[in-house]
Amino acid sequence: MANYEVTIEALSPIHIGGAQGRLTSLDFWQDKSYVYLVSENKLAEILSRLDKIDDFVNFVKKGQHITLDDYLQQRNLKDKISHEIVARRIEKGEPEICSNIMPFITDGASSEPYLPASSVKGALRGAILYQVAKDSRELSEVKRKIKEMADRGGRKDKNIGEKLDDTLRAQLPNDHNRKTPHGDWLRALRLTDAYALQGDFTEIQAVRIVSLNGDVGYHYGAKGIKLFVEVIRSGAKLKCRLTCDEESCGFLAALCGQSPPFKLDKWLEFSHKKCKDVLMAEKEFFRQAGLQGLVEELERIESLGANIRLGWGAGLLSSSLILRLSKEERTALRDCYFKSYNHLLFPKSRKVAVAKDKPAHTFGWAKITVNEITH
Repeated sequence: MANYEVTIEALSPIHIGGAQGRLTSLDFWQDKSYVYLVSENKLAEILSRLDKIDDFVNFVKKGQHITLDDYLQQRNLKDKISHEIVARRIEKGEPEICSNIMPFITDGASSEPYLPASSVKGALRGAILYQVAKDSRELSEVKRKIKEMADRGGRKDKNIGEKLDDTLRAQLPNDHNRKTPHGDWLRALRLTDAYALQGDFTEIQAVRIVSLNGDVGYHYGAKGIKLFVEVIRSGAKLKCRLTCDEESCGFLAALCGQSPPFKLDKWLEFSHKKCKDVLMAEKEFFRQAGLQGLVEELERIESLGANIRLGWGAGLLSSSLILRLSKEERTALRDCYFKSYNHLLFPKSRKVAVAKDKPAHTFGWAKITVNEITH
């Protein structure tokens, strides 16, 4: 059993959301430089103490564009109670008024942002599956079904790729559908949550959806919506621990009479290979969009050794096996399951962070380095 210290360095903004989802302007207030997230429990406690609960509810009912800041200012409460109700302060990347906030997931004990082990392992699992499924009969079956649906207008199979995940599971005795996690070869790869090595490592960035035009160039899709997202800044570093348990792999192999479909110590190599394929496809997308600045950013990210892509905004290319399909197969898949449009690239949209309302950064790129713990 090998134990490793893992460092995750953000090479572009990273966002992983929590259970809160998107917050409205009644959940925070802001100034030019910061957003202040409010503790709902503390706010309710103080309003109750001041006998202001009904007053606050009536204020909220008055209109659609009201804010917590409006209420506190109009009731002369901001200077009196603001320091008591702030849960967290987040720096703004730009001095812009935020109409909504998507906060980063936070630790339940410390209320500090962190990278969940499940998100990191999920990205690694996707990269390993990307390699293992490359020449598998399961992937061939998916391609056959896509062709059948395209040629004959066959019934849409909602679970078309379900069997692909079986390539990462052993066939246990008396278990015919491989749904149980007990046969998962990746049980042998165990991670802890990752925490930052420095404070104030997140900020708010504005996000838009870039969609390709029919010929060249881009426009902002999703009706021009702008989101404000808390992200880990580029350059921030977080640490966690990883255990690579070859013994449990051996036990599982002996139990089911199978060999693992991959070498456990190849996990980071596989992740790096997938990142290279995704980076190539993303550069093609942004070239077609006419966004040379983002192409250059992706080239820089590649040169820095990006070997994992995490979280929200990483997109379909990173979170699926779609790059194992030809462009024609991807188009056929799109036309079967999604709205058909006259465009060769699928998907044709990307989330990007914007600066002065111009596309500035892509999401989710990071570099993992590992050091074995020998004592």
